[in-house]
Amino acid sequence: MKVNIKCLSSLSGSEECVFNNSKALEIEAGQTVGDIAGSIGISPEDIHLVFVNSRHADLQTRLEDGDAVTLAPAVGGM
Repeated sequence: MKVNIKCLSSLSGSEECVFNNSKALEIEAGQTVGDIAGSIGISPEDIHLVFVNSRHADLQTRLEDGDAVTLAPAVGGM
């Protein structure tokens, strides 16, 4: 299955997770947001906000085919 992932602010920069476009990522059934974050080299401690399909979620949210995931770090005022 595939999900689309987008990273904001300091989490962006790796080839798998950029700010200006979402990237398709092949994942296994039953994987969580935390699983895919780890697989692209982002530590769960660096993630402050998670959105799946534009709805607030968390690192334990199980993903489904076609989900859109956005990850954001803590920034001033958050």
